[in-house]
Amino acid sequence: MVEINKSEIIGEAAFVPTLVKGISGDFIDKSSLVHDELAYCKEMPWIRKRVRFYCDNCGMHHKVKPNEIICTAQQTPVKISSSKQTEGFELARNIELPNPSSCSYNIDLIENKKFIEVDKVTEKVIFFTPDQAKLSLYESTGKIAVAPINRLSEVYSTTGCDRLVDEIEELTSNIVQWNKLDSEGDDFQELVYQLLRLNDSFSNISPGGTGADQGKDGFCYQNIGRRTVKIMVQDKFNNEGSGINARDLNRMKMNANSHGCTGLLVATIKTTGDLETKLASDDFLPDMKFLDVWNGVEMKSRISQHPELIKDYFC
Repeated sequence: MVEINKSEIIGEAAFVPTLVKGISGDFIDKSSLVHDELAYCKEMPWIRKRVRFYCDNCGMHHKVKPNEIICTAQQTPVKISSSKQTEGFELARNIELPNPSSCSYNIDLIENKKFIEVDKVTEKVIFFTPDQAKLSLYESTGKIAVAPINRLSEVYSTTGCDRLVDEIEELTSNIVQWNKLDSEGDDFQELVYQLLRLNDSFSNISPGGTGADQGKDGFCYQNIGRRTVKIMVQDKFNNEGSGINARDLNRMKMNANSHGCTGLLVATIKTTGDLETKLASDDFLPDMKFLDVWNGVEMKSRISQHPELIKDYFC
């Protein structure tokens, strides 16, 4: 395995064109390179100098090291005049890209997306390939995405792979259709508690029963500063109903207080404009130590980060 360093990618205009020309293992003819690409190939340790020639002994073309002119079929030396040799380069086999900082996806190169072996992919990955025109999902859960190789440099830019991941999450969120969940809200409740369990900041998560407002009450805890805050979790699957408003949230807050909770987390599909305005202000329900509302957009964003949830509930 030959690892490419970030310094060999960032700011190097010749990086992507060189990969495109050699990723399939092809010989890169020196004459096909512009000045910057030629200089780049000469400097990079993962790009090897090669000579290609036609062998009279076996009737085949060979690609060899410049100082090892042999017939690779017969493993015998061959005398070839320099005029019959073509100088060029070859990419090292098993190139490994550096991991981008704080990216939830692994990064890999592949000659063609048809070579992706889904069963062997155990983590989320973006495959970059020259046969892809735009970013897309390779399978419906968002676990595997394929991207055009000319976007690879973005991964190592100052913004990292944030833009690509955002685009993947947008694609996967389109798969999250609420009408695929049961109308009683049981699937929705399960999803909420799955998301809580996948979030290390919550602990002692316990689903509850149906409350007086037909929401499903449960509880969890979170350490905030030096205090452990008890949080009421209310799931309200209102895909076909009206949105939760500020008055509804105030009632939920009173319900939370009656259970000894100083925190409230509401997961729902629809919210009203007045609630969103209230949530944006600093003085709404100031006595709550924790207050958060996961609306439909937020829920989709959180779900799209976990391909296993998409597979279990929406595929």
